[in-house]
Amino acid sequence: MNSNLKNVYHVTEILNVLVRCKIKLNVEKLESEIKKTISIVDKINSKDIYYAIVIAKNLHIKLDQIQLEKVLTASFKTNSRTSYIYSFACLFVLEKTLARKHFFRAEELMAQADVVDGKLLRFEGGLTLTGLAVHSIYNLSKAAHKAPSFSEKQIVMLSNYLLSRKGVTDERGGFYMLTGLFKIASDNLLTPVAVILSSSKIISQDEKETVVKLKICNLVGDPLLVNNVVLVFLLFAHLKSGKEVGFLVSFDKTINSYSFTLDMTNFSGPNGKYCAYLIVGDSLMKNPTNWNIFDVFVDLSKKKTKAKTVATARKLSHFAAETMKPNFSISSDAKSHHHRSFGQKLTCCVFTVCCCAPLFFVLWLFFGANLNSFKKPLCVWAICFHSCLFVIFVLYSLFWLYYSHITTLLKQVFVVGIVAFVCGNQLLHRLAIYRKEESGEESESEVEEQQSESELDEIDEVESHSESEDYDLESDEKRDLLLYKNVDKDNCYEEFREDEK
Repeated sequence: MNSNLKNVYHVTEILNVLVRCKIKLNVEKLESEIKKTISIVDKINSKDIYYAIVIAKNLHIKLDQIQLEKVLTASFKTNSRTSYIYSFACLFVLEKTLARKHFFRAEELMAQADVVDGKLLRFEGGLTLTGLAVHSIYNLSKAAHKAPSFSEKQIVMLSNYLLSRKGVTDERGGFYMLTGLFKIASDNLLTPVAVILSSSKIISQDEKETVVKLKICNLVGDPLLVNNVVLVFLLFAHLKSGKEVGFLVSFDKTINSYSFTLDMTNFSGPNGKYCAYLIVGDSLMKNPTNWNIFDVFVDLSKKKTKAKTVATARKLSHFAAETMKPNFSISSDAKSHHHRSFGQKLTCCVFTVCCCAPLFFVLWLFFGANLNSFKKPLCVWAICFHSCLFVIFVLYSLFWLYYSHITTLLKQVFVVGIVAFVCGNQLLHRLAIYRKEESGEESESEVEEQQSESELDEIDEVESHSESEDYDLESDEKRDLLLYKNVDKDNCYEEFREDEK
């Protein structure tokens, strides 16, 4: 390892903290040495590369990105975890495209971490490499413009390990511990919350009451400040009457905090004791905060000046309201919306149905309900047509009960009417075809009956000739021919044979 680079690395890091401290460095010599260190590909020392890259960043020395990526790619092929972490720590100086190209190595680095007791997560090498790895992952995510590749469980376990080593005595370990904790605390996506005991740990039996104070802060002890909540209210509740007076608290960018102005001239509550509640609500909060921050006694009737001020303010507000009234008003003849409860609506509907039911049954008995003809013919068009009629009557009922403008009804009935017209046309077409087929079948049956009657008449004539003495062979053949033609009249043929015998 090059000791010169290590010393210059510490000097440049100190100069970044101590701005007023000025030390002259031979930048040209350092630049040549840094480029020489990066150009070595055969025998790679990941620590020297890390020191050289940090020095170049602190002194604003530009490096060849292609050569740097080539060296870092070769350094990742080593089997040492320490070398892998130091090589990973150098990726933050790459450009956005190259940083995104190597962003997958963050997941590979987290896969090398060891879990201790199911609560702690650390890297091989102890506190120094763990803090360096956490710091490097956040730097790479910033360079690649992506979220850090930590899960919630991993970030909590890493935080637990760093906090468990807060009693470290080594300066190097303490530096990397604080570096990792500050990086985790500065993240806006995943910020672990620490609950710390701020009161004394000793509990005395002599004291009647023991006060335990807890401090909720981030990992480095800073308070958790939120300046972007949706709604903040200050509510004054009167203890006796329960009357409430609320004020909206807004965020003031000039003082970087929330503030509101309590104008007592607009305070419309009665005199007496009030409880002031701070209400904070946000979409990310499951339950809004309702905190009784203080109690206040309000009495606006003691001093005449205050009473006069209130009276004058009320007169001015009344005068402003009167002068700002419109000169004319627009009246509407539309049906006014009268709010009725569900029980009232149900009672009205049941009463209307009961009144109309006798008339409905009388009309049904008078005109009749030919439900059997609905099956002739039973098709989709018939079902759709009657469904559309039902929907139209439902719309009429809704207009009578709820709607206030006829245009709404016409729009809906127009759409349903088009469907009813098409379905009704097809239904009438099917009815015409069905009736035509039915009339054709009736005519065919009548023709068959006439033919059968004529054939029976001829058979009777033949039988009458057979009883006479002067029948010939032709009449006998004619009789047999007629009997064989009439297939459906087998019974007549058998009776004729019996009579002949």
